[in-house]
Amino acid sequence: MEKYSLYIGHFCRTNDMYSFYNGKYMLIYTDQKAPVGFIKIPLEKEKNITPDERAWLLSCKMEINRKAMKEAEEEYSDILNSFVNLLEEELQKASKGVKENNES
Repeated sequence: MEKYSLYIGHFCRTNDMYSFYNGKYMLIYTDQKAPVGFIKIPLEKEKNITPDERAWLLSCKMEINRKAMKEAEEEYSDILNSFVNLLEEELQKASKGVKENNES
């Protein structure tokens, strides 16, 4: 999955799926090159966006993650199953150790 970045600029027509316009400026969240005239907002400056913009950005990130998980559904399932199996083994070892300590 490509790294997404947040950009700010004046309104323009764009094919970017994730855009927000408030009448003054436009935000675009994209994994592509930003349109001409748009400036990248550094990650540490994202905290300065308005609550409405923050809600929009969060919904963008959630949608992107949902799509990524759907595309790699089998891989995620395998990883989770592996984790559960390892956890079960470790819990059984810990339980066995507790029983042995109690018997001594």
